Amino acid sequence: MFKLKLSNTFTSLVLFQVPGDGQVIQGEFTGTFNRLSQTQLQAIANPETRPDDDKLLDQVFVGWGDDLCDEFGTALAVSDTNRAMLFDIAGMKRAILTAYVAAQAEAGPRSKN
Repeated sequence: MFKLKLSNTFTSLVLFQVPGDGQVIQGEFTGTFNRLSQTQLQAIANPETRPDDDKLLDQVFVGWGDDLCDEFGTALAVSDTNRAMLFDIAGMKRAILTAYVAAQAEAGPRSKN
């Protein structure tokens, strides 16, 4: 059954890689994203109306789950300070946007066999 009223947000796994000591460190956490309308998604897909990455992140990225932790294993609270620290990690903004786009693509139309 499908209910026409959907929640305003959804979650999706954010996968990322950062350089480590002679190796690549892989990580993941649950991102929470705003659910946009079809009109908003079309504006994002259009190169003439697409916002820059920072504006797009402000528009779609709400926060994260308890699986994003500090160096002591304590879950990070969603806050502007922690958001800024997260975004300061090289490649993290791209990883978050990639997760958002992948979730939208996965939820896209399917053909029936």
